[in-house]
Amino acid sequence: MNFKSIQTRLLVSLLPLMMIVLALLAGVSYYVSRQALSDSVAQTAMATGTDYGRRVQADMEVMIVELKDLASIQRIRTGADKSQIVEALAEAHKRLGDFDAIVFISPDGAGVNHTGAAAAYGERDYFKKVMQTKAPVVSDPLVSKTTGKLAVVLAVPVVNNDQMTGVLVGTFSVERLTACIKDLKFLDTGYGQLSDDSGMIIAHPKRPDLAGKLNLLEKKVNPELKLAQTELDERLITLFKRAAQEGRQNRGIYAFEGVSRVAVATPIDLPGG
Repeated sequence: MNFKSIQTRLLVSLLPLMMIVLALLAGVSYYVSRQALSDSVAQTAMATGTDYGRRVQADMEVMIVELKDLASIQRIRTGADKSQIVEALAEAHKRLGDFDAIVFISPDGAGVNHTGAAAAYGERDYFKKVMQTKAPVVSDPLVSKTTGKLAVVLAVPVVNNDQMTGVLVGTFSVERLTACIKDLKFLDTGYGQLSDDSGMIIAHPKRPDLAGKLNLLEKKVNPELKLAQTELDERLITLFKRAAQEGRQNRGIYAFEGVSRVAVATPIDLPGG
């Protein structure tokens, strides 16, 4: 009888300890599983960002090659006969179908587009960069002189007998960039957006109104957007800044309009920095 009583007391005394151990094991197992799932999701998100970053980069590179080919033909290369230049630009604009406008700019900054319209481009940063470096440049978004829309400009040097005879430019609206990422989806609510190196959003599939108005490096939010917040989460600014400075992917958490979000920032290396 005493023996059974001792067994009962031991069982009663050990039972809470066993429950605690089991609870700890369950907790550790849950934490490890959750961490593994979180890491897996993060890796998939980073792979998705890398994939679409390369798609945007490849799209730009294809268009730069098209401009380089156009810049190599004699009518463009010599930069002498404006009527022949306009004719060649018009043919390429129709044939390629990638650009809203194609422009030839002389070394003095005077330019003519595929319709024959003339304008001055000497003050444009992309023109100055190409003239200085003799290398292709992708511009930050700007208002196109041809279309009046927010556009991205690709510019390549025009060279004849080792002499710069001009700069050839192709422009396309930021809507093309939005089309590049519109199919980027992750889980149920994930999406992609594009920003230039200054932090300005230039393409957003869900909030096109943010393009050209929301800067991810500025604390204060543009009041024209009428968002539910007047300042950006400092964590988002830091995330973007770190990715741009380090030139590699960064992952972080931030809040936007009261919703907690996970973001992966993927730098895209384009000509001209």
